[in-house]
Amino acid sequence: MNLSTRPKIVILGIMSKYPVGGVMWQYIHYLVGFERLGYEVYYVEDGGHQPSSMLMDPSADGDGSTAAAGFIDGIMQRFDLAGRWAFRAQRSEEH
Repeated sequence: MNLSTRPKIVILGIMSKYPVGGVMWQYIHYLVGFERLGYEVYYVEDGGHQPSSMLMDPSADGDGSTAAAGFIDGIMQRFDLAGRWAFRAQRSEEH
């Protein structure tokens, strides 16, 4: 087993709420910067919000969570941070 001895940092964000360049860069520059400084970085999106309407596709999952997760995955892969993110989908409870 290979356990990383690098210190870990978790960055919380809202990339799927506002999936535009400026907002994404607010988080990516921290992730990449801390990674270059020697930290093991992770991104977590769990704000209890619904993804942007730009990511919502009623034919897919209705609430945009699948598209939002795919969007975050693509961004993280682009910066060699694949597998170091988490996204909690907002689910409405049916009674």
